[in-house]
Amino acid sequence: MTGSTIHWRKRARCIGTDPNTFFNEDLSPALEICEDCEVRTECLEFALQYKIDFGVWGGTIPSQRKKLLLMKSAS
Repeated sequence: MTGSTIHWRKRARCIGTDPNTFFNEDLSPALEICEDCEVRTECLEFALQYKIDFGVWGGTIPSQRKKLLLMKSAS
């Protein structure tokens, strides 16, 4: 992962948020943070590219990302 690969993180709405927010049992606060984030798409693309199967990324939970990957591989 290079600096240019993750430069979008500097603009993420979650900067400064406790990382545990995105990996807790209750993911509602994390999903709320992601809702209006300007880099939500980039974050989701990152999670899909690296097949991250834990936590909230790009406003999605692991089961949603799994479905997206399955749909992508079926097309």
